[in-house]
Order: sequence, then structure tokens, then C-alpha cells
Amino acid sequence: VGAGLAVFLGASLESGAEWVARQCGLEKAVRWADLVLTGEGCLDGQTAYGKVPACVGRMARAAHKPVLALAGRLETGPASLRRIGLTWCRQVSPPGLPLADCIRDARKYLEAAAAEEVIRLWTSR
Repeated sequence: VGAGLAVFLGASLESGAEWVARQCGLEKAVRWADLVLTGEGCLDGQTAYGKVPACVGRMARAAHKPVLALAGRLETGPASLRRIGLTWCRQVSPPGLPLADCIRDARKYLEAAAAEEVIRLWTSR
């Protein structure tokens, strides 16, 4: 549909993540922050191609801010994620846990991982 609108009606195609970031003033918030947190269900080889953490990482890199990315699953190495501006990455769900259990207990895993990582990173500065 998007391509058809672009061809026949002159619409422009753009990243949804970048559009939402502009609408909510994310760039200003990133410049203001000391540490930026972002997340995704799965950080993988596709992350660099339009997922929200890539957009956040680019903004944070431009503002010289560190980024902690939290993911339900981490399926790519830290080097590829650093290339898009993610300073640190952490898988929040225990490896091998069934997806249904991860979803059911997502808040518990996310809160625990975020707290542990932020404290560890901030105290090691």
C-alpha cells in the first residue's frame, strides 16, 4: 500500500520509528538524558533496519549519550549493536524459557534486568 501511495499519489515513505520519535520529541529528551534506555522483543540482524532501538541509538550517538538496550531475546553480537549506537545490551529473559512464560512474567524480568544493569553501569563509571 505504501509503495502504491508513493507512486500514484506522491506520498513519501519514512521510518515509522523516526516519525514517532519526531512526534514525541525524543531527540530533545535524548539530549537531556544522562543515560538512554530502549528495548525490543528481539535484538537481531534486522535491528539496524528500522527497529526502534536503531533510531534511538543513532540519536544517542549524535548526542554523545550512552544507551542500554534491553531485549527479550538477544540474537546478535554486541559489536553489531554498537555500530548502531547501542552501548550495552542485555537479554532480560532467562535463556531457554518458553515464550509463553517470558510473556507472562515479562515485567518481572524487565524490571530486574534494568535495575541490575543501570546500577552496575552507573557505579562502574
